[in-house]
Amino acid sequence: MTYSKSHMMINNILKINKLIYHSITKIYGKNVKIRKYTIDYDSILNYDVNYILNSINKHEVYVTILKNTIRSLKLTIGDFSLSYLTLITIVLNNIFTLMNLGYNPKEILKKLEIFMKTSKKIINNMSFMLPRLDKSKYVLQRLSISLLTEFSNYVNISKISISLVESLITMFDNKFKYFSLDNIKIITRINDKQFCCKLIFGICIEKKGFRLQNNSLNEKNRVVLMKGFIPSNNIYSGFSSIPPLQLDQMIIGYSRDQLVSRIVKKVKILQVSVVFHQNNISERLEKALTINSVNVFKWMSHKEIEVLSILSGGRIVNEVANLNYNKLGFIGTIRILNNKGDIPYLIIKSSSAIKFVTIVIESSEYKHIIEIKHIMSILITILSLIIKSKKIIRTKTNIVEWFIFFILLKKEKKRLGKKSLNGVFFISALGKYINLKYGLEQGYGSSYKSILLFYWKMKSLVYDPINSYTNDSSLIEGNIEPSCIKQTIFSLIYYTITDLFSIYIY
Repeated sequence: MTYSKSHMMINNILKINKLIYHSITKIYGKNVKIRKYTIDYDSILNYDVNYILNSINKHEVYVTILKNTIRSLKLTIGDFSLSYLTLITIVLNNIFTLMNLGYNPKEILKKLEIFMKTSKKIINNMSFMLPRLDKSKYVLQRLSISLLTEFSNYVNISKISISLVESLITMFDNKFKYFSLDNIKIITRINDKQFCCKLIFGICIEKKGFRLQNNSLNEKNRVVLMKGFIPSNNIYSGFSSIPPLQLDQMIIGYSRDQLVSRIVKKVKILQVSVVFHQNNISERLEKALTINSVNVFKWMSHKEIEVLSILSGGRIVNEVANLNYNKLGFIGTIRILNNKGDIPYLIIKSSSAIKFVTIVIESSEYKHIIEIKHIMSILITILSLIIKSKKIIRTKTNIVEWFIFFILLKKEKKRLGKKSLNGVFFISALGKYINLKYGLEQGYGSSYKSILLFYWKMKSLVYDPINSYTNDSSLIEGNIEPSCIKQTIFSLIYYTITDLFSIYIY
């Protein structure tokens, strides 16, 4: 970065001074005191923006307001405070990222306000734990800084992600006590058009009253796309597929009526229930297929997707809609379509009773999908066993919600080549799932041990079953000292959040 760019950036940042100050007074009141602080910038040499920070330091007004913004968060936990230097650096880095992405000062301010509010929320949700943490305080401090750093990267706010999380939480409610891989469908996808086919096909099948099986659809229900886009079996799980009809090969040597008859005959032989076409199907053929109880759909517009979802008992919700989950009732099937356009869609099918859920996993590489599916399968199995054992005392915060939080975390942003989950979702998830009151308030009883056992088993099964934090024999026997529990569980929380796994879900 040249000096001229640095100078321009400084001037742009100075333009937000009054807006930031207005934000501070609006959120925290006008009685906020502004103090002068000094920063040792030598301690943040690892940041690319270090020389810019030194330049900005000359503008005392900006530094004062920025530091006051951090101070106003009151990020003090127990006997120690989070590093103001670290937090200031995070905020500055966030500002530079937003500016490089083309956000104007007002947009940056809005995101900073969200950052301030949610950061404060994090600390409030974790501060009650500290009297019992003892030597594990450093774990919570590292966790807090890690989470705030992660949030600084989440600059794209997506309400649809929040809707998905709320839907999953609603579905995995206490009333949905018993579930396993038999009623949780894990569908992976690489190509959007392939996924659309599966999406609509699943809706059509459900409309007919068929239920998705564990490994395949009922053999009597198959789908044909008249021109390609049939997913291969090694990419998708939970569906059967057949080779596409080769219309070009059929046309040679046949009249129009013969062609229609031949296609209908082949559809019957293949036991096809759904046919998609791309403007290359005649009215005569469409009518012939319909008469033979075959659903025929043109490939594919958003309006048709909406119609199909409504016909199947579902509803379309775009990202700006306010979804009332109490009125919606139990969530039966959740299916997501991201058309990578201006308005992504969330298709939710409401049912009177929960039977199964579809979780969509996307990755650019097949090997990553396999890895994620393996982890998901393990966690679902563990969670099912824990719930069935009834060892968890159900309160406002459910161990199931912890599970949803962990499966939705993003760990390997660069490896998967996808954008991180948005900050609003991340922080709301943290605020809800980091709440261990139900364990701490119950003391060191069986429920508390069960939580600890859950995390230990999860870590052991996902990775090699090595004892990184506790004595595994004492865990198995159930003889756990209170000090061991306190230190171990928060170590495992930090370990899981920062080092375990995540999936990308639309």
